[in-house]
Amino acid sequence: MSSLVLSRRESRVQLSRNGGSKPAKARKIPNRYPPPKGEGGAVVKVARGAGRMITRLLTLCLALAFVALVSLGLIYGYRWLSVHPYFALTAIEIEGNSRMGDAEILALSGVAQGDNSIDLNMYDVEQRLVADPWIASVTVERVLPGTLRILVREKEAAFWVRRGDTLFYADARGELIAPIETARFASLPVLDLMPGAERWLDDMPRFAAEAGKGRWFFALRDVEWMQAGGGSLTLLLADGRSLALDLADWEAGLDRLASVASDLGRRGEWDFARSLHASGGRVWVRLEKTGS
Repeated sequence: MSSLVLSRRESRVQLSRNGGSKPAKARKIPNRYPPPKGEGGAVVKVARGAGRMITRLLTLCLALAFVALVSLGLIYGYRWLSVHPYFALTAIEIEGNSRMGDAEILALSGVAQGDNSIDLNMYDVEQRLVADPWIASVTVERVLPGTLRILVREKEAAFWVRRGDTLFYADARGELIAPIETARFASLPVLDLMPGAERWLDDMPRFAAEAGKGRWFFALRDVEWMQAGGGSLTLLLADGRSLALDLADWEAGLDRLASVASDLGRRGEWDFARSLHASGGRVWVRLEKTGS
């Protein structure tokens, strides 16, 4: 038996063979035309973005204010420390100087007792000191609250060197230090460097070191005049003796002269030796025996 069944959800008729009523399945129909969005969502988004921007600006302003406050505190703190009497210099220690006096170094440094230790610029103090031609290097150390240490390394003069009409002090490398002055007079050997003998400047430190060790029969202070040039090295000693040798073989030449001097001493003839000349592996000696 057939019957007509009217579905509540859909207006259609469905036949049922057993006569019972059977509801039809509902079919979802997509909403092809969604309702247009209202202006309220856009306003909310704009409000949220503005809120985040304001929050960031407030955070940045607070951070800048904090940094400014700390900087201002540091500035005022430094000013307070730089004038506080607790950090006034009560001791200035100077070490390493021998040629220059403590008062001279102190005057060059521009520092005086009573100056504020915090307010001192260590770099400026060092630069004022190394500007002096006799100071090779300097280290300035601040020891709080009121001590300043100045460690000086001076240049050491080994020769006099003539440049034009002026005599200069020079170190063991032949580098000029300062013109000779009566206030800092020191008797040193004169170095006469002729054109073409510039390479002797590279050998001079070794010559000075070996002479200082007593390797030969004279010390550096015994040399009154030295000339390098023309392939020869000539020395005039304080006792009047002259030594000559090949510049290219000066070390071996001096060793040979020392051997001959020792032999002359054993034979009792050293006092009569006036000049010694070493060249080509041989040595010539000029003797002057007065009264015989």
